[in-house]
Amino acid sequence: MSYMGLLFTFVFAQNVLLYYFFGIDSVEDMKDDRSRFLIQEGLVLIGVCSCSGIMIRSIHQFILLPLGLTYLKTVTAVLLILVVGKITDSILKRFKVSLNVWRLMVNSLVVGISLLAVHGKYSLGESFMAGLSAGLGYLFAVYLLGVLQEQFKREWIPRSLQGVPILAISAGLMAMAFLAIDAALLKRIFG
Repeated sequence: MSYMGLLFTFVFAQNVLLYYFFGIDSVEDMKDDRSRFLIQEGLVLIGVCSCSGIMIRSIHQFILLPLGLTYLKTVTAVLLILVVGKITDSILKRFKVSLNVWRLMVNSLVVGISLLAVHGKYSLGESFMAGLSAGLGYLFAVYLLGVLQEQFKREWIPRSLQGVPILAISAGLMAMAFLAIDAALLKRIFG
């Protein structure tokens, strides 16, 4: 698939938050300071997704496949993401950025994107673009859910639906709207 096709697929048609529900655990974390979450943690998450997608795809292609150890791809992905997390943590400490990198590393988004790159049989460049696009799509969906959370504070909502229940209902409705963008159509348009 072309890079533009991957971008539109992972941002709209198969948005990782709304289609696979990867990273849904951190949506509630951003309610305190949305701009900090989107700028700091979002950019780190995009970088980690992109780098881990390339690394896991290359380890799978050049080490696990020739040795016949493809059944170890999930364990390898988790271990490699921990290594990427430690490297990211040391880089952020060097630039004096206070960010809980380990909370991002246990985010299901990072592991999910890495395994999607392996299962999708993408090349190394496509794996990078898939990680980048999935991170952008995730931030887009998180931003939309954050706007909805702000709106919910101003509207009357039954007490039993306040908080996470109305957010889950909204995410489901957004997922149905995003399913209107067909991945097969995007594949035909962008190759």
